[in-house]
Amino acid sequence: MGILEKLRPQPRWKHTDPAVRAAAVYELGPTEVDALRALAREDPEARVRRAAVTRLDDVALLGEIGRTDPDEDVRADAIRGLAGLAAEAADVSEATDAVRQLVALGRGKEVVVVARENPNPAVRAAVVELIEDPKSLGAVSRHAADGQTRLRALARLADADEIL
Repeated sequence: MGILEKLRPQPRWKHTDPAVRAAAVYELGPTEVDALRALAREDPEARVRRAAVTRLDDVALLGEIGRTDPDEDVRADAIRGLAGLAAEAADVSEATDAVRQLVALGRGKEVVVVARENPNPAVRAAVVELIEDPKSLGAVSRHAADGQTRLRALARLADADEIL
């Protein structure tokens, strides 16, 4: 059986050349999510992990990669992915899951953007409730797109200097 295994063609995402693996990431279909996750977590080349991260929509995995990947650019792409998922989420639970990951990563700036600009008012309200930092609440209260979100953030503020 060893000879047959060697003769069987390997998928491109298992190729020895990192450039081929990185290109193959974009060829993976929806049924090959496990391969995409494995590449994002375990590939020895940062450019392959970066390519895989840009295709992920798994909030928990993006959070893990944002915390643990040895390459700064891969971590940054994971954080951008989380912020993008939160900013575009129409479902409150999906958005709050992504925002919780961003909060755990200490990414207040991205959380503020989601609270200010997500198109769904329920998502904006839920995100404001997750913000603990007075500076972030102040930024939302000053710059949110709608009055309801600004008032919700202002109501949560307790820091007198930030209120002023």
